[in-house]
Amino acid sequence: MKDYKIIRVWKILVFFLVGTVSLPAQEKIQDLETKRVKLEQEIRENLQTIEKLKKSNKSISQEIYLLEKNIRNRKKMLEAINQELALMDRQIVIISNQINKTEQDLNHQRREYERLIIEFQRNYKQYDLLQFILSAESFNQAFLRFHYYKQYKDYLRQEIERIRQTNNKLVSQMTEINEAKKQRTNIIDRQQKEIAKLNSDKEQKNKAMARAKEQERELRKDVERKRKSLQLISEAIKKIIEEEAALAAKRAKESAKKEGKTVSPKSTYETLYSPADIQLSGEFKSARGSLPWPVEKGVISESFGEHPHPVLKGIRVKNNGLTISTEKGARVKAVFGGIVSKIMRISTENQVVILRHGQYLTVYSELVEIMVKEGQQVKAGEVLGYLSTNDDPTNVHFEVWNQKTPEDPIIWLKR
Repeated sequence: MKDYKIIRVWKILVFFLVGTVSLPAQEKIQDLETKRVKLEQEIRENLQTIEKLKKSNKSISQEIYLLEKNIRNRKKMLEAINQELALMDRQIVIISNQINKTEQDLNHQRREYERLIIEFQRNYKQYDLLQFILSAESFNQAFLRFHYYKQYKDYLRQEIERIRQTNNKLVSQMTEINEAKKQRTNIIDRQQKEIAKLNSDKEQKNKAMARAKEQERELRKDVERKRKSLQLISEAIKKIIEEEAALAAKRAKESAKKEGKTVSPKSTYETLYSPADIQLSGEFKSARGSLPWPVEKGVISESFGEHPHPVLKGIRVKNNGLTISTEKGARVKAVFGGIVSKIMRISTENQVVILRHGQYLTVYSELVEIMVKEGQQVKAGEVLGYLSTNDDPTNVHFEVWNQKTPEDPIIWLKR
C-alpha cells in the first residue's frame, strides 16, 4: 500500500464561540429596564399623593394633573415594553438561526468523523502498528509511517473534541433560547398588566373630571388666588432686582468718585456686580442640574410654564416655577447658599422666602412658619421654614429666576 493513500488532506476547523445576544442589544435591554423601573417609581409616588388628595379633597386640579402624568408615564412604559419585546423577538430569531447553523456544523462534523473512522479502519485494520512500521522499505519510510499514523490518531481525537464543543454550544444555545422565550412571555404579561393599569388610570381621570365639574366655582377662585400670588412674587422680585441695581450703581459711583473716575451711563446691572456677586453667580450657574430639592421628598403636581387648566375649559394658567406636593409639616430648605433678600406674607397659609445668589434668585412659597430673617446669610440645606401641618399632602412652590426672568426649576434640580 502506498503512503500517499494513507495521507489525506488535513482540515483546520475554525471554531467561534460567539455569544448569541450582542452586547449593544443587552445594553439596550438594560437601558429600557432602567427606564421602566424609574417610571414605575414615579407612578407609585404619584399614586400615593393622589390617594392623599382624594382623602383630603384638597385639590382636584392636582389630582387630575397627577393622573394625567401617570397616564403619560404608562404610555412611556408601554413604549419601552414594546421596544423590549421587539428586541427579544429579534434575539430569538438570531438564536434560532445560530442553532440551525450549529446543528448543521454538528451533523457535518459527525459525518466527517464517521468517514475518517471508516477510512482509518480500511487503511490500518490489515496491519498492527508494529507490522505496519517494520514492513517499510527503509528506516526513513518507517519513521514517516509512524509519524503519519500518530498525526492521524491525533486528528481523530481533535475531531472528537470539536464534536464535543459543538454539542456543548448547541446545548447552551437551546438553554438560551428557552430562557429568551420565557422572558418574552414575562414581557407580554407585563404589557397586558400595563394596558389594564392604563385603562384604570383613564377611568379614574374621567371620574375625577366629573367630580371637578361640581367644584368649578372653587377652582376658579383657586386660579385667581394663584394668579395674585404669582403677580405679587413677580413684582417683589423685580423690585429686588431694581433695588440691588440702584444700590450697586450707587456703590460704583461712590467708588469712582473717590478714584476720580466716572461711571458710564450705559453701565448695566451686570457690570456693576461686586466680585463676590459675580463669583456666587458663577457657582450657582455651575450647579445647574445638581441642586437638591427644597423638600426631602415629594412629587411635582404642577409644572413650569403656561398651560391649559386641567379642568376649566378655555382657561390657561401660568406657573413661574414648580408646585411640589409633599408630606405635611415638611421642612423647606435652601437649595444653595445665599442671602435672604425678601420675606413676604401673602396670606396666613402662604409666606414667601426669596434668596439671592448673585444674579440668580430662588423663591420658596406656601410656608406657614419662617425660620430666617431678611439680610441673613444662609447655607445650602439650611431650613428656611415649615409647611402646613393641617393638610396632607401639602405643597411648596419653588421658583428659580435669572434676574427678571423665571427659569424652569426642573433643569436646575437633581433628578
